[in-house]
Amino acid sequence: MRRLVTVVVLAAVMAAGAPAAADDEAPEIVARGVATSPAVLAEDGGACTAVPDQLAGIFDFTDACVRHDICYALGADRLACDLAFRQDMVELCHVQHPHPLDLGRVVCLTFAELYFLGVRLFGGLAFQELRLGAHGSPDGPG
Repeated sequence: MRRLVTVVVLAAVMAAGAPAAADDEAPEIVARGVATSPAVLAEDGGACTAVPDQLAGIFDFTDACVRHDICYALGADRLACDLAFRQDMVELCHVQHPHPLDLGRVVCLTFAELYFLGVRLFGGLAFQELRLGAHGSPDGPG
């Protein structure tokens, strides 16, 4: 089973290719009261760091990833940011695949869990870097 999941994830990542470049003319994204330019968020290759923001017909987690990056940058509690990210992705899966028996919903929810697992296992460094960038020190402003 673990091999099947690995193969599915690798195939999906390879099918997605490189993330599209951010459009400098795109409107500002406002998430949880914070506005930021999509071009700034795309410095790491897209809203979702090191993984595709979307896979056509399967999921589009761009908005959830943007809100997650902003949450980290604001210096909020890491676990709270990660749990909100997970909930955002689950809600997006339900919106993008409204029928409960849609196989696309199951695949989308699987990717949501994988992305959540990824930020829990590997998000610590990004969390610290964004806090340093936003506040100038790991301890916050000042």
